Amino acid sequence: MPKAKSRWKTLTSRSTKPPSLSTRATKFTCRFTKPIRIEEFDAEKAWWGTEADGFAARVENERAWKVSIEQIKAANYNLDQKNPHAAEVVSHDPDELLADYARLQTEVQGLRDQLKSILAQSLGAKA
Repeated sequence: MPKAKSRWKTLTSRSTKPPSLSTRATKFTCRFTKPIRIEEFDAEKAWWGTEADGFAARVENERAWKVSIEQIKAANYNLDQKNPHAAEVVSHDPDELLADYARLQTEVQGLRDQLKSILAQSLGAKA
C-alpha cells in the first residue's frame, strides 16, 4: 500500500515556493465568529487625529487616559493599567465572597433582632 503524501509534499509538488500566509488564511476560515469590520474602528480613527496638527484632537475620555511614567515605574513597568473611569469591578474570589456573605448575614441578624425588639415593645404596650 503506498504511503499517503503529506500536505507539504502535495503543495510543493505544485509549486517550488511554500504557501504564503494569505493562501493558508483563505483555505481555513472560521465559521463560528463574526469577523471584525473596518467600520468598527471609526471612533478610534476619529480620536487618533492626524500628525499634521500634532494629534491635537486627542483628548482624555472614558476610553483613553494618560498614565504618567511614575505610575508605570510604580507598577514595575506593567502596562496593564486599569481604566480609572470604569465602574468598580465585582470580585469573584471565593474568600472575598464568603467574607461578604458572613458580613451580610451578621447585618441581617442584627436587623431581625431589632425588628423583634420593636414588635415585642409594641405588643407588650398594648397588652
